[in-house]
Amino acid sequence: MARRASLLLFAGLLCAVVAGCDGDAERATSTTDAAGTAGPPNLEQYLMQDDEVPGLEPIESPRTDSGPPFDLPEGGAERLDRSGYISTTYQQARGDSSAGVSSVLLFETEAGARD
Repeated sequence: MARRASLLLFAGLLCAVVAGCDGDAERATSTTDAAGTAGPPNLEQYLMQDDEVPGLEPIESPRTDSGPPFDLPEGGAERLDRSGYISTTYQQARGDSSAGVSSVLLFETEAGARD
């Protein structure tokens, strides 16, 4: 049961990451192009929200890290660099019988995120 809940959570978070990469990259790019500089994007809106997954709640404030987002196979870090990887924003969550991490990877461009 816990494995199934974890897999469902992972699938949901993956969908959130994909959805988060869709339109905001265009807005961030166009804002940067138009203004010359842009503030950091609000990635927290794509992390799991309170009461989004029954029985699972965020347990700490979101964090951002510019290192590799997870253990990568050989050549994985170089591929991320070529794709324009910038950082990962993540937040741990816990419930009575499960735990997980909600995360969003930020890339320089939409094309890089899709690579």
